[in-house]
Amino acid sequence: MSSSSPFRAVHFEDPSAFIEATKEHDDSFMNFAIGALLDNLDPRQAASQAHWGGGLKTLMGVYRDHDLLVTVTKIAKDFSWIISAPRGAHLEDHEISLAIRPLVSLFSTKVDPKTFDKLLGPTKYVNAFLDAWVTHMHETGTLSLKLLDPYFLSKVCYAVRATLPKPTPEFSIHKVSVAGDEDVESLASLYVEFTSTGPNAGTMEEGRAVMSTAVQFKSIWICRATLPNTESTGDVVAGYVLMGRFTPRTVAIKNVFVSPAFRKRGIAETMVRAVTRYYLGATPLGFEGAPEGGPDGGIKEEVCLNVATPDAERLYLRTGFLVEKQDPATGKEGWYPSCWRGVEQIPKT
Repeated sequence: MSSSSPFRAVHFEDPSAFIEATKEHDDSFMNFAIGALLDNLDPRQAASQAHWGGGLKTLMGVYRDHDLLVTVTKIAKDFSWIISAPRGAHLEDHEISLAIRPLVSLFSTKVDPKTFDKLLGPTKYVNAFLDAWVTHMHETGTLSLKLLDPYFLSKVCYAVRATLPKPTPEFSIHKVSVAGDEDVESLASLYVEFTSTGPNAGTMEEGRAVMSTAVQFKSIWICRATLPNTESTGDVVAGYVLMGRFTPRTVAIKNVFVSPAFRKRGIAETMVRAVTRYYLGATPLGFEGAPEGGPDGGIKEEVCLNVATPDAERLYLRTGFLVEKQDPATGKEGWYPSCWRGVEQIPKT
């Protein structure tokens, strides 16, 4: 790094140092980095930790003077690298590349270059880091790499209490509650159904492990409904919302899934409205079935999520999420475009 550069890269020696450094930046823009790390350190989430393979954690950041501007983290062997930028990090586009340079230089001394493949985070930062990484590997003669097209594009956004719609009777007719032990088998089946359309289809065994942990952690909510066009009068688990990445100020909606047999009945919107009001401490809640005493860990300031389809965008806009909107309290953007992208080694000829 040039002595004239205002940017300096740091390597956090342990998770506690990273958590302390990011404490004042605990918002939805840092939820992936902070929340994923805290979840991974939680002893109650052993099944999830085993799924991601364990291994050493790598935690780095870039400062300008005393201001943290960018972080790059790896919390487990099979978990993607994450790049994040605190909401208050005021970097112009041309400054992003300048800030990334010392980070890439430090990164190359701490990480086996052959193990780095995918990066998730704000699109501008992902592209800047990968561009700099490919160039650095070429200039140092370490590896010949090529940039790959993005695997996944989405929008990260959040809701606060002031953006939530008021409760209405039409969204109180469904039965929303925290899932219990008796729901694990049904939830495991829904998990298999949910993952069947993705690149990594889940199994019932994996579903039971994931859902058992979520039930124990009280982080999974369900909606019960009667099967349509049947004579059954009993309610079954029609869908679920899985929460995660809990930080002192934020929590993420990780998955929303409704079984195809129950769609077009407002169930997804009902569940999203319910959990956001609950975790943000909005009153009245507008539904029955919430645990008494409020959320474990206290009321949150923001509920965040990842949205990737127009239908989902419309749902989340209706439920108070700032998709392509500004935060009414601060005037700052309430969202950012996100990208999951990687590099690939060019074989020697």
